[in-house]
Amino acid sequence: PTTTWQAMSSALKRKRFRKSGRPVPKASFPIRKRDLLQKIRKQQQKKRNLLDQNGGSGLLTSVSSQPLCNQPSPLRDCSDVGLTFSSPAELFRSLIDPITTEVFFADYWEKKPLLLKRGASSSPTTLFSLSDLLQIVEKHTILFGIHVNVCRYVNHWRQSLNRGGRLTPARLRKLWEEEKATFQFHQPQQFKDILWRVLSHLESYFSCLVGSNVYLTPAGSQGLAPHYDDVEVFILQLEGCKHWRLYRPPVELPQTCSHDLSQEEIGEPTHDFVLEAGDLLYFPRGTVHQADTPTHTPHSTHITISTYQNHSWSTLLGHLLDHTLQRATSTDPDFRRGLPLNLLNIPGGAAPREGNHPV
Repeated sequence: PTTTWQAMSSALKRKRFRKSGRPVPKASFPIRKRDLLQKIRKQQQKKRNLLDQNGGSGLLTSVSSQPLCNQPSPLRDCSDVGLTFSSPAELFRSLIDPITTEVFFADYWEKKPLLLKRGASSSPTTLFSLSDLLQIVEKHTILFGIHVNVCRYVNHWRQSLNRGGRLTPARLRKLWEEEKATFQFHQPQQFKDILWRVLSHLESYFSCLVGSNVYLTPAGSQGLAPHYDDVEVFILQLEGCKHWRLYRPPVELPQTCSHDLSQEEIGEPTHDFVLEAGDLLYFPRGTVHQADTPTHTPHSTHITISTYQNHSWSTLLGHLLDHTLQRATSTDPDFRRGLPLNLLNIPGGAAPREGNHPV
């Protein structure tokens, strides 16, 4: 920043140049903040125009390029999303359309899976696409293991294909075309404003944290092993189609996610279907699942919206009781007294009985 004496010196120099009739040399004085911001804006606009003219990143050119909504913008710019943003309740209602919220919470929530076949006309492709991932990788530093996990499931074994450092366009192309890898892109709402708006509305509706991951898988490939999660899951199919199999939960409403499960552990599927663009799938935490991309579709893109992680009565009471006990311990010395020496020998309770009090 320009100091006071520098500003005064510059003003005197300008005055002298004007009196002498000579033009004021721009390089002789500090650049004004306003001029610098205008210069930066012009450079950014020039880059955006160049990107639009080139049709995106140039990778996998068979996929149509769509501009990212990186900066807050009016929702009319993403009007084909197929969701209603007038209120959190309306957003959730439009997410599970055509069933009502009353039916959903009475019959499905934390109880059983729900499959809504809605067709390509309802596909909210604006939320995310393969071309979006390509542009993000071009423009941002995307790190393996932090922003993206890369994997594949072959011969009943999940193989991690994460590399060290940054995911570059060249690495993306090789992993996609040669390895047939699945890209699990974490928290894409950091890069697309429309997704941030969706999750913000859902957090207000559920009064709970809501996260998202995008999964992109080439044709004839599977990324993850069978497993179950500790979250309520809403899946929107955005591009292509995906073959899903659901299995009976080994634990009802678990509070932790599972390890990779073998085919022998999970048994026969209770549901077997294909999600197409525009379809929605919901299943409760604990539902074992696996999914693969059929060979007849170029690729699959779906977004998983998850919520209610550690949002149970057990979690709430654990926090409340822990706080209450800490407060009682800090104010009442009886809570800080030592346990009786023969505590484990007292049947039915911890209170010392007559004649059994430690000496």
